[in-house]
Amino acid sequence: MNEFRIGRYLLEWNITTNSGKIILELFGRNTEFVENLNFEKFMALTKVLEKGNAWVRNGNIIFNKFV
Repeated sequence: MNEFRIGRYLLEWNITTNSGKIILELFGRNTEFVENLNFEKFMALTKVLEKGNAWVRNGNIIFNKFV
């Protein structure tokens, strides 16, 4: 199981296409792009990121880790 902490992120919403993109800067790994998000997925990921201490697991799961 590979887990990488999200250091910084950039949220981008395109009002013309109604799609979102999130750029994730990870500690110990290259920057990842999550693109072509519909509104529901974009908002769900935004809520996880805004809580802080967000991590990526296995390249496709974003979650909060509170120890």
